[in-house]
Amino acid sequence: MTRRRTLLLGGAAAVGVVAVGGVAATGRLDDVARELGLDPVPQPAEGDTALLSEAAEDQARLVAVVGSLSATLVPLLEEHLDALGGAATSTVAPAPDLASARATLAAAASVRRDQSEAAVSPDLARTLGSIAAALSLMGSGVVA
Repeated sequence: MTRRRTLLLGGAAAVGVVAVGGVAATGRLDDVARELGLDPVPQPAEGDTALLSEAAEDQARLVAVVGSLSATLVPLLEEHLDALGGAATSTVAPAPDLASARATLAAAASVRRDQSEAAVSPDLARTLGSIAAALSLMGSGVVA
């Protein structure tokens, strides 16, 4: 026969598990842990990790596309690549002229903007949004 104490403790444990699961599902688990005096270890969202990797690969491609066409654009693109944690290792051939490179930069700006909107982390969203704005300026010819 089940004792009343066992039943109450089991019910309380079940309610606790459901409550923690609900808080975790809403993405507020770290906030609740901080309120309880715990120091949670931040974990990147899986989607953000994929976005970051994708953006770094594309940024390395842009460095290769611009190639030696612009002494101004390449250092800026490499700085963006560093911010994304990537390394300039792309085997894409450089664009034949600066106009086609600018078209590629403008297209990449749109992709980076979409990535920034999809990012969960505010820091990643700001970084990708900033890169999108710079790429847009590079693509339009404002930054030579």
